[in-house]
Amino acid sequence: MKSPKILFLFLFLVFAFLGSQEFTKANVFPFYIHVTQPDSEAPFDGNFADGTGAAVRFMIQDTVIASDVTILIKDGATTVKTLTLNGIEGGYHSVLWDGSSDGPGVVPSGSYTVEVTASQATGHATYTLVFDCDGAAGLSTRGNTINNNPNSKSFGFVYGVTTPGGGFWNFNGIGRVAANGLLFGDSLGNAQLTSTGEGLGPTNRRYSPRIDADGYIYVVGRDQKEVLRFHVDTLNVSIFVDTIATSGLINGIYVTGTGASKYLWIASTTGIFGAAIGESSHYTGAIDSLIPAPAGFQYWDVLAGDGDALYTVINKATAGAGEGVLKYNMPAPAPKTVADTVWFAPVVGDAVALDIWRGATSAASDDILYLTFDQMVGSTSGVFKIDNLDGPPAVALAYQDLDENTTRTRGQVAVDYAGNLIYFENSNEQILVIAPPSGPNSMTMTALDPLVILEQLPVELNSLNAKVVGKGVTLNWSTASETNNKGFEVQRKINGSDFVALGFVQGKGTTTQLQRYSFTDNDVQAGTYQYRLKQIDLDGSYSYSSIVEISITAPVEFNLAQNYPNPFNPSTTINFSLAKESRVNLKIFNLLGQEIVSIVNNEFMTAGSYSYKFDASKLASGTYIYRLEAGDFVQTKKMTLTK
Repeated sequence: MKSPKILFLFLFLVFAFLGSQEFTKANVFPFYIHVTQPDSEAPFDGNFADGTGAAVRFMIQDTVIASDVTILIKDGATTVKTLTLNGIEGGYHSVLWDGSSDGPGVVPSGSYTVEVTASQATGHATYTLVFDCDGAAGLSTRGNTINNNPNSKSFGFVYGVTTPGGGFWNFNGIGRVAANGLLFGDSLGNAQLTSTGEGLGPTNRRYSPRIDADGYIYVVGRDQKEVLRFHVDTLNVSIFVDTIATSGLINGIYVTGTGASKYLWIASTTGIFGAAIGESSHYTGAIDSLIPAPAGFQYWDVLAGDGDALYTVINKATAGAGEGVLKYNMPAPAPKTVADTVWFAPVVGDAVALDIWRGATSAASDDILYLTFDQMVGSTSGVFKIDNLDGPPAVALAYQDLDENTTRTRGQVAVDYAGNLIYFENSNEQILVIAPPSGPNSMTMTALDPLVILEQLPVELNSLNAKVVGKGVTLNWSTASETNNKGFEVQRKINGSDFVALGFVQGKGTTTQLQRYSFTDNDVQAGTYQYRLKQIDLDGSYSYSSIVEISITAPVEFNLAQNYPNPFNPSTTINFSLAKESRVNLKIFNLLGQEIVSIVNNEFMTAGSYSYKFDASKLASGTYIYRLEAGDFVQTKKMTLTK
């Protein structure tokens, strides 16, 4: 039977939606900040002298309101380089940096910090859906948890456990998405994380994951009445609690403290349990029964808040009135009954699971609870906001999912570092991100790993790169600084012959600024080529660079490639290849078959690959035909000019 206190508060508060509309925390925050090579996820090698630069990569989670991003490269408290991106949407972003400083010259060798600030000139006026996977998740689980520890490399990532259910979440085990909804398991675009140890997913080992302050994620084996655990860095799953002595089922867990003070709270259909687990890797000690469930009710979740508060979700075995959140005063784990509740916050619908946004103080007064619900009206689901936690609580509807949800107790929400809600609802296979109300907002985060720049020698020569560009080979190199540098003689060796000079590139004399150079060898055919630079000082002394080798193979077939870009304005590039020497015509026609331009006119050309830039600035917008004739080979393609 419901206690008189619960019944009174229910009548007083039922569906009141009294929550205020005050601004909460920021909507936007940067995470997954790291520095890589410019063209891959490989860590930056510390070398700017080769001219390739570095990429500062990060994620932004708000996909609705554009954000401005400022990146500071700092030597202690001093900013040495500022990079900016304006008007970007949520997603995975990168900014290229060539090593130059805000002042003259380049940033010297040393260890630097990378600081990223994301800001929005306007926030959201109400709780706003900023990401929706459109029911494509394929979830077969209840529960998710997010790593909100900025000192962890997986900060900002959301974890769940599942079994195959179709969609992109179609596997047994651990899945991970970023706080902006991007799949990021073992790789970007793939949700699954490879784990070792105990299997997760099947036989109901997949419910209510919760992360603790040390980076361990606890998972409920609901039917087995067990708790499993893995760490976000190792993903090795072990059984943490073998069996919890209860006649009911395990629904939710929460972990407080760190190290020796760690405590495990357990919500079951029969009551709330607890255990002082400390630093155990496999807990076999006592599990205390703390709060028995009142008759006709069951506990679905538990959460320890600020100010000695313990919040529990109470749920009826069958849908009906009287469900919601109970608050207990719990300065230390001790037996309680429902009569000891501080307050009861009732909701309409099936109360399911809790998470919390913790305010700036250690008191409960500035915290916000978020409660997921199912079957509110006509089988809808969503999230309630509960604030004024010192009482009486104010309940408001933060988000209502109007998709039909005919299954009870399926939704769970995790609150990220900035106060956004990541909502998993597996009746409709949804992963949603919901931003809270806010005004102009910003947040600054720092990369965990330092940016290390290696010593750049007072370079006469930096490393040399070669690549095939069109019909030639282009060499690129750079200098970090130069002293009395006359210039560079470019030398080439063909198929084992001696090096010969191809040309000379003038140097910059003496400079401390980064300089870039290039040279194109247009006299190439099929074969193996080696290149080097002879750097010559003003006094005539010289030294050689390392040798770079490149192989050019003759095409094995005739081919006319699609122009790029297409559509274009006003110019585009046309590439083609010849399998053997041929007399070639490359012409542009309009749709009436009239010749507009002759790019190659009856020229005899050797086997190889060719590239031509076509400037259509004097032509009208429309579709054009381009045709290659090479001996008996004829091929046509369409291109679109858009002005």
